[in-house]
Amino acid sequence: MKQFKDVILRDKPVKIFLNITRDNKTYGSMLAKKSDVTYSHLVNLIKKMIVAKLVKKVIVGRTSYIILTEKGRDLQDALSKLMEELKWENYYNTYTETTLMEKYQ
Repeated sequence: MKQFKDVILRDKPVKIFLNITRDNKTYGSMLAKKSDVTYSHLVNLIKKMIVAKLVKKVIVGRTSYIILTEKGRDLQDALSKLMEELKWENYYNTYTETTLMEKYQ
């Protein structure tokens, strides 16, 4: 359970995780830009998500795509629903350098 907490319940991993699309066309540099993180930080977080079996990486030619696993899709649905219920639906589009607690108190 510690792995899950370390990967998902932090600002940047949540933002990255929610920005992974379901069309299997999410690639690293686009995801880093959309999530407002450096590419190297994204790579480290994606490695942790792979270990937690939330995403997998598929390489096609020179492009690496980040794909949600079934467990990842279920978690993304649950996080999206939770954020919507708590009025955080725009969290990942309005990210600032604050923690969840600071931003929504």
